[in-house]
Amino acid sequence: MKKVWPAVVIGVMVIGLSGWPASAQHRPMLGEMDRGPGMFMLLFKGAALTPDQETRVKAILAAHRANARDLWRQLRLAREGIVDKLFAPGAVAAGDLEPVRQQITQLEEQLSQDRLAAALEIRALLTPDQLAKAQRLKDRVRELRAEMRALFEGTAQP
Repeated sequence: MKKVWPAVVIGVMVIGLSGWPASAQHRPMLGEMDRGPGMFMLLFKGAALTPDQETRVKAILAAHRANARDLWRQLRLAREGIVDKLFAPGAVAAGDLEPVRQQITQLEEQLSQDRLAAALEIRALLTPDQLAKAQRLKDRVRELRAEMRALFEGTAQP
């Protein structure tokens, strides 16, 4: 049993890290708001959407959701494929994993493009006043994050 434990730990680490380098490359596309769809959507909601706009936003998100689910499924399978190859009998070289790594990168790029397309569709629904309000909210969120970082790094002024 003791010999199995390190293999389990390594497997969990590989699963967690297998997509990290590729996904890190795509995060700047939506800036800080790409830390999750929840934060990004809060900025739109903070713009005080009308009921009609909310309905249209839900329709946009629903239209993109099916594609995103399929991409996430493919991404999960590709990451599992790397883990399977790492724990298969015999030697494994980086070249053996390269096709799957490239597939993961491509899938993450497609997800990023889909998120950006949805964001642009939603942005097109906003009035200039709503965009200005979302801008102010975004700026305030950044200020709050900077304050939090300063508190935890010990550089905050009392």
